[in-house]
Amino acid sequence: MVRHRTTGQGSLGHNHAGKYYSYEQAAMTAGPVQGRIPLIVAANAPRALDVVAAQTDGWTTFPGTAPEDEFRAASVKRIERLERSGRPLRRILLAYSAITPWSSVDGFRAMVADYAAIGFDEIGCHAPKPEERAVFDQVVPTLADYRD
Repeated sequence: MVRHRTTGQGSLGHNHAGKYYSYEQAAMTAGPVQGRIPLIVAANAPRALDVVAAQTDGWTTFPGTAPEDEFRAASVKRIERLERSGRPLRRILLAYSAITPWSSVDGFRAMVADYAAIGFDEIGCHAPKPEERAVFDQVVPTLADYRD
């Protein structure tokens, strides 16, 4: 039933007669707003990036153990490779590890500007640690300023 609903095949009301259960005119609402769930894949290697560019709705990455300057430089090259496909792809940065979104209000602002400038569309940040909570509380009222 989930596969039936998320692929957009058929209408509301679906019948199934199976070994363990059966149903008639079952409805599952609501489905994904965009008709199907977007597929976002993490990739860094060239071949994997090519698969992402050709087959998915978006790309996500994070610095892992790389220093931020190395990660940023590598991200520029990865985004250039993805853009060669000519397909629109969401580009999502997971900001943790070497990227510290809650280090300061100015640091948060700079992180958003810097990664947007190289082509990221979205940034996912971890919940603040107790020692980062004060910065988080200062950033929260300004989040609307970062939206289109």
